[in-house]
Amino acid sequence: MAAIQAAEVRVFLSSKENRFVPGESIPLQFTLRNLSGKDFQMGDSIDWLDLRVESDMRSAAFPIKPIVYRTSKRIPNAGEGKMTVDLGEFFRFTETGRYKVRAYVKSRDFEPVFVSYPDFQFDIVPPSTIWSTPIGYLPPGESRPIPREFKIQKITRARTVIFARVGVAGTGELINLVSLGELVTARQPVKRIDRFSNLHVLHQSGAREFTYHIISPKDGKLLRRRSYAFADGRAPVLDVDENGQGQVTGGLRIRRATDIGHARKLPDRLPPAQGAD
Repeated sequence: MAAIQAAEVRVFLSSKENRFVPGESIPLQFTLRNLSGKDFQMGDSIDWLDLRVESDMRSAAFPIKPIVYRTSKRIPNAGEGKMTVDLGEFFRFTETGRYKVRAYVKSRDFEPVFVSYPDFQFDIVPPSTIWSTPIGYLPPGESRPIPREFKIQKITRARTVIFARVGVAGTGELINLVSLGELVTARQPVKRIDRFSNLHVLHQSGAREFTYHIISPKDGKLLRRRSYAFADGRAPVLDVDENGQGQVTGGLRIRRATDIGHARKLPDRLPPAQGAD
């Protein structure tokens, strides 16, 4: 086993942002710079990477699951290895405050544990809520609805980003947070709730582009994402049809690799539809 000095293998953590809202993904750019004189194998054991979070006295990060990041990259001498790690996959940040994260890297071919420097520091900040509504969600096979709450929230960094938050009505417990992307206009996103209690959101995400999402009340997961543009000078319109199905009419559909999901067929008999503005 080679006794390599820490300065000869350097680890860095960075991100394009340093302000996030509770429940948001926190993508970190992990960089390993190899100046050891020999190849460095990343991911040669299941516990090759560890991430440790510290916070100020008012805040806490709650581990969600063990840190297991599978990769197999051989970094040549004088080379760099890069990857993106979502800190929000392993920790839940429910409290606002200042945090810092440090990476610990080990390899079977090297004796020391390499520690990232400097620590990456970031803030969890409260978002602005621009719309909210409590709803009831009736799971399949159940006779009593369970309480849910939808919120549309935003944060302004270099640009304004909006989120759909799904929580437990009454307690405020977070179920999931979905990023809906950039909002480029002061006009409010259009919201509709279909007969399955799914949340439909249409908002302007570019100078001439709109993005449409459907979010599940069950677990807050993103069911559908579509992009639209103006057509003949007219913007797309979101509404709920007579069958209780949310739909986008007008505009020009733009197919993208980031599209998600397919239409879901509704049964014939369902509770009355709900609408929201």
